[in-house]
Amino acid sequence: MRSRWRLLSIFTALMAVLPLVALAACHSQGGSTPDGGETPRPSSRIQHPSGGSDVILQVSRSGGLLTWLYHGMDFPRFTLYGDGTLIYWRPAPEGGLFKGRLTEDAIQELLQLVVRDNRFFDSKTDYTNQRVVDGLTTIFNVRADGRELTVRAYGLEPGLPDGAVPNEDREQFARLAAIQERILSLDPRIIDSPDYQWEGAWVPASLTLAVRQVEEPQAWQASPWPLTSIRIDRLVPYDRGVARIVLMGEDAQTLVDNFPYGQYHLVRANNATFGMVYKPHLPYDGSPLELPLPPHIASISPEDGSAVSNEEPIVDDDQIGKGVCATFQFQPVHAPGMGDTPLPLIAMFVDQVDVTAVLGFWSTEDLPPSQGGVCYAPPAPLSPGPHVVTLRYRDLAGGEYAYTWRITILEDVQSSASASR
Repeated sequence: MRSRWRLLSIFTALMAVLPLVALAACHSQGGSTPDGGETPRPSSRIQHPSGGSDVILQVSRSGGLLTWLYHGMDFPRFTLYGDGTLIYWRPAPEGGLFKGRLTEDAIQELLQLVVRDNRFFDSKTDYTNQRVVDGLTTIFNVRADGRELTVRAYGLEPGLPDGAVPNEDREQFARLAAIQERILSLDPRIIDSPDYQWEGAWVPASLTLAVRQVEEPQAWQASPWPLTSIRIDRLVPYDRGVARIVLMGEDAQTLVDNFPYGQYHLVRANNATFGMVYKPHLPYDGSPLELPLPPHIASISPEDGSAVSNEEPIVDDDQIGKGVCATFQFQPVHAPGMGDTPLPLIAMFVDQVDVTAVLGFWSTEDLPPSQGGVCYAPPAPLSPGPHVVTLRYRDLAGGEYAYTWRITILEDVQSSASASR
C-alpha cells in the first residue's frame, strides 16, 4: 500500500547535374545567388517549413579526445529556422554565440548548396571511421524539399589516412565535407549583403553543463567557479564519472559571460580542479534533453521529450495524484540514503519556478520506506509549448543530484476552435 502525504515546503530541380559545388565558390560578397546572377525563379525554389520554431538546417559537432566529458553532448554550431532566424558559433578570438537573420533568397541559396548541388538526401545516415581516435563527428539535420534526414559523419576534416573512407562512400563523403566547410564558415558579420543580417551576441536561456574533477598539470590556470547557487564540488558524478546539470536564467548568463562556448575550461572550487564544457539549449526546442537518470530516480512522468495535452491528465493515479511526477527508489546500494539536509528533501522547479511548497508526496509503508514519489499538479493548465522540469536533492553523504527534462504541452484543440470562431 502507498500512503499519500503533502508538505507545505516543490522544443524542382534547378541544377541537377552538378556533383559537387561549394557555396563558397558560388556566393559573392555583394550578391545573394550562387552564380551572382538573378534569384532562382519561384518555380525552382526548395520548399521548407517556414515557422520561427522549425529547424530546417542544423550542423552540430561532437567527440574529440575528451570523450569522457563530451559523451552525449552534440554541440550545435549552426542552426537555421524556417523564418530565417540563425544561431551560430564562431571560434576565438572573436568568437562566441551569435544571432543573425537570413532572407528567403539567402535560405534558398543554402538549401541549393545542401539539397541539390551536394545531393544531401543521397547520403547514408551514418559514416563511421575506425582509423582515427581523436576526430570529430559532424551531425547534419535537414528538413526541406518535403524530406527530413539526419546524417552523422566522422572525420570530415582533411588529413584522414588512406583507406579511412570506403571507396563507395568517398564521393558523398566529399560532398558532406563541402557542406560542412561552407556552413561552418558562414558569418553574417562579414558578408556584405542585405540578405545576411547580423543581430549581435546570443545568450542561451538554459544550458547543460558537464563537469568532472581532474588532475591537470595546468591546474594553476583554473578560474574560480563563479556560481554560488551550485556547488560543483558536491555534484555526484554518476554518469561515467561526469556530473551533468542544467543551468537556467542568471546562472546560465553568468557561465556564458565567464567561459566562452565551444571550449574546454578548467575551474577551481573548494581546492579542487574540474574540467567542464557546456551545451546551450536552443530556443523553441521541445526535444528530449536525454540526460541519464540519477541512481535514486526510478521513473519520471511525462517522459523526457514527450508531448501531452492539458485535456488529459498527465498522471491519474488514486495513490499518486495528477501532475508532473517522479518515483524514487531508496536503495542503500546507490547512496547512503535520503535525509534531512540543507537542501529540502526534494525540490522541484517548473520553468525555473520553485513549486516545492505545493508538491504532493507519497511513500510505501515499510520502514524505512523503499519507494516514494513526488507530483506537481499545476493549479492552472500549463501554456502550450515546451516546459522544463528540474528535480534537485541530496543524499545523507552530502552529495547533490539534479535531473532536468522537457515536456511539451499540446494546444487545446477545443479552445483553438472556439478562439477561431
